[in-house]
Amino acid sequence: MTTTTPSELNEEDLVHFNLGASDPWDDENDDYPEVIFHKVPSADIVYETTPQIPKFVGKYLLGDALGEGSYARVKEALDTETVRRAAVKIMKKKKLKKIPSGEENMKREISLLQKLSKNPHPNIIELYDVHYKVEKEKTYLFMTFCCCSLQDMLDDSEEKKFPLWQAHKYIYQTFQGLHYLHSRHIIHKDIKPANLLLDPSHTVKICDFGVAEELDPFSQADTIKGSQGAPMFIAPEIAVGKDVFSGQKLDVWSAGVSLYNFVTGNYPFNADNVFKLYRKIGEGKYIIPDYLPESLKNLLEGMLQYEFENRLSSHDCLNHPWITRKQNRSYDEVQIPNNIAEESTLIQYLDQLHLEEGDISLPGHPTAPPTSSLQTSSDDILSSDQRLVGDMLEVSDSRSSRSGSFVNSMKGCKQQ
Repeated sequence: MTTTTPSELNEEDLVHFNLGASDPWDDENDDYPEVIFHKVPSADIVYETTPQIPKFVGKYLLGDALGEGSYARVKEALDTETVRRAAVKIMKKKKLKKIPSGEENMKREISLLQKLSKNPHPNIIELYDVHYKVEKEKTYLFMTFCCCSLQDMLDDSEEKKFPLWQAHKYIYQTFQGLHYLHSRHIIHKDIKPANLLLDPSHTVKICDFGVAEELDPFSQADTIKGSQGAPMFIAPEIAVGKDVFSGQKLDVWSAGVSLYNFVTGNYPFNADNVFKLYRKIGEGKYIIPDYLPESLKNLLEGMLQYEFENRLSSHDCLNHPWITRKQNRSYDEVQIPNNIAEESTLIQYLDQLHLEEGDISLPGHPTAPPTSSLQTSSDDILSSDQRLVGDMLEVSDSRSSRSGSFVNSMKGCKQQ
């Protein structure tokens, strides 16, 4: 608002409206003071953005957010020692407390991923490092960098499904990861397209082990009790309320629903609400479209057997004729829905870190802290990890020297 009187300005340069009027463009109401704004040509407006300060958690440089859920945010990250691209899953303690078994699920996921990451499988997400920030009550899980989920790709495609050759590729890799988990006596319990990620090389990575269960390695049975999977992917034994059932066959059913979704764009069971959905799944009646090949129909029927005793195992699926036979590739490939595989969000932060000495005084670019303070902050975070999370997390000791050329060149950075 200006103190210049209207008589001193050209009328065409002013915009008038009465403050508090029901219509801001209605000037018939004189009970409210008139507010006057100057018109400014758009060509004269200069937009300036203050560069964001690069943030570090230990040796990791954080990039922009890749996605966000109800209790976690995923950002791009860079290991400054190995120059390895990563993804960091950031979870706040106060948000986890609002979710039933939220903290327990987080601890279970960390424990299982640490065991699996000792001998990484190409189709299982790998956990690189774990950090805990005491002041902000945040847990940081640094994992394999992935571009998107298969659910993202399905949602972004016109027909909401994959061509058969692409569905074959993704489900084959899913079976490989699933069979490996089962051989390690681990039941995932939440297989679905949203939990099947793609890395930049289009390799499937099974993720999200928050509700997974590790069985007794010396037991001959794989029986489990209950499941917290998504309703659309639950098996009939859960829908009808059975007390115990096969964990491996539960995962195969969910993978079967996922495959059905890959090749048809629909689900074998669908309803307006969860109660109707459970009733339909409990009845076990579904239709496989006629346009699918007979061998694929046979695989789906084997994976979606109503009685889990008759259902295929993950090993059976890997050796099924439709899986073992090479599929002819077509040109109707569903693409990754963004350019994150080639375009990193870290570039802008790396540019700031490697500014020349003469550019440090640019507006909005703070002076770099000494390297010694960075070393101390990193060690503080790591000691917090080990003190608070303890033996269960088995946080690796990454307090190696930060005196490399990369760290010496860091300017204007701060610890997250």
